[in-house]
Amino acid sequence: MSYTAELKLKLPGLDTECVICLSEFTDGEKVRVLPKCNHGFHVRCIDKWLSSHSSCPKCRQCLLETQKVVGSSQVQPQQQLEAVLPVPEVVIRIEPLEPEGVERSYR
Repeated sequence: MSYTAELKLKLPGLDTECVICLSEFTDGEKVRVLPKCNHGFHVRCIDKWLSSHSSCPKCRQCLLETQKVVGSSQVQPQQQLEAVLPVPEVVIRIEPLEPEGVERSYR
């Protein structure tokens, strides 16, 4: 969409600058507004960001749609039991090293 001062009033998440390139938006400039958080960015900036990230660069909200499958009939009872059992805890103890002596070599 095109940036206008009125657009800023309609979308409270929209700033006056792109937080990726830190440039101010100008009237009529194309901005892309993310659907979940209403944060806006220059089209070229956010497209480059989204080519390697799946979250908003300002609030880090995930932009991917995810669905949690609960009670799937494909999961066998043994698999359900394994999913509920706690994971065994592994404790690794690191002992401190002995202090090293001072070595002096004046050759």
